[in-house]
Amino acid sequence: MSKKRLHSVVQRFNLDLPDGGLLTDQNQSWWEKQEFSDLTRFEVEQELDIVAQLEEKKAAIDQKLAELSNTEPWASDMVYLMQIPGMGLILSMVVLSAIGDITRFSHPKKLVSYAGISAGVHTSGETNRSKPITITEGTQSEEGRKELRWAMVEAAWAAIRSDPYWKGQFKRLEKRMHKNKAAVAIARRMLVSIWHILIKREPYHHFDEETIAYKMLIWAWAMDETALKDMTRQQFVKYGLLRLGVGEDLERIKRNGNPRRIAPTEEVLAMSPELKPPGKFFVFKIFIGGAFQPREQAGVEDFKDHGKKKPHQR
Repeated sequence: MSKKRLHSVVQRFNLDLPDGGLLTDQNQSWWEKQEFSDLTRFEVEQELDIVAQLEEKKAAIDQKLAELSNTEPWASDMVYLMQIPGMGLILSMVVLSAIGDITRFSHPKKLVSYAGISAGVHTSGETNRSKPITITEGTQSEEGRKELRWAMVEAAWAAIRSDPYWKGQFKRLEKRMHKNKAAVAIARRMLVSIWHILIKREPYHHFDEETIAYKMLIWAWAMDETALKDMTRQQFVKYGLLRLGVGEDLERIKRNGNPRRIAPTEEVLAMSPELKPPGKFFVFKIFIGGAFQPREQAGVEDFKDHGKKKPHQR
């Protein structure tokens, strides 16, 4: 409401909007330069104070969500949702909180019905008519379903704008239905994909490793040092990739013309050895004498029945 009132002041006095946005920090001086009556200036100052307080609280909430996203029980599922187009940190957390334990849905249709975005088809003779979106009544929380429905439609629109695959699906649907219904249909299909990804614990198949890595980087950008838990953002990206079972050899990505480094696999495995695939050989770096030094480690399968020397014999 405060932002709307400030915009109404601009319209009332026919003011030219400043560059960079009306409520950005760099434009605070713009308000001070305007010639207002004492009452109007008091009104503007009060509204600006309210906006600043709300933005501060919003930033604190966002950071708390970011911290929770990398903490169990959220973290183990978040890594799978964050790789999906249209799914950001907040939408992923909303979806996870609404779904709860994914295994309580034995089939994706049950999850779609729970979200209230299932669609039926009425068949009569030679005609097929789509039924309206159904909202299944039940004993579980209506509020949870509303949040899930909202989050999935928001994610669908974001995916339609940014992802070629979902944009193509939307264009095909839009030829035979209103665009809002087409977006809901995309949300339904995305939710089915989420069910399969969470149940099977697998990467998103319509993205390459670089795109998934960039999604992990977006997640890392939302977190401060506390939320990252002693990892750099480059290490967190590789950590996410290894949890998904992809990107083992990926150490650099390029987005929008900007190259970005990703931590080497051995660097992250030295911090989280539980992610090491069985039978794999890596050169680890350990912290000795104030610097990282290489140390060879290998799984038992690397040397079994091959007559190779053990690492300590080399």
